[in-house]
Amino acid sequence: MQIQLIPFNSQEHKGAYLSHLEQEYIMSFPEEERRDWTEIIADDFSARLYLISCDNNIVGFVTAWKFGEVLYLEHLLISSSQRGLGIGAHVIHALKDLANGKHLLLECEPGHTAPMAQRRLDFYTRLGFVKQDFDYVQPPYREGGVPVPLHLMATANLTQDMLINLKQTLYQRVYRQTVSLRDR
Repeated sequence: MQIQLIPFNSQEHKGAYLSHLEQEYIMSFPEEERRDWTEIIADDFSARLYLISCDNNIVGFVTAWKFGEVLYLEHLLISSSQRGLGIGAHVIHALKDLANGKHLLLECEPGHTAPMAQRRLDFYTRLGFVKQDFDYVQPPYREGGVPVPLHLMATANLTQDMLINLKQTLYQRVYRQTVSLRDR
């Protein structure tokens, strides 16, 4: 199995697979955990969008942000027809290589919220992620949206100071929210 993370370029990457990935994204992530698709594929998107290629077929994507000592994975999607084949584990290993010594960080639903949520927690734990001992709520992506209680998981135990700073960075840069001192 050959996995590649291909940096997205709107001029080069056009085709039916983008529409397919958009539909998979809508089906895989609840609205309150989704950024607008047009923003993800825009040339001026602040994060980096990588298409996931498995044996020369596009099978998913990941959006990643570089923040100091971490590579934050906003969304990781493997097409539903390709799940359970080990692709996700290979992608995480490729992302660890891409991070070049930085820790990987992601948000994950609490296991009690749905059977798939527990499977995701178990998946990330098997791959070396640690659930952080830190209260975290994802702010809404859009006006009128609802906040979502989530876990932060990283490839190491991060200090409370680091988590507080990361929360502030996530809120400001990813979700375009402000964080008051009482929210820290």
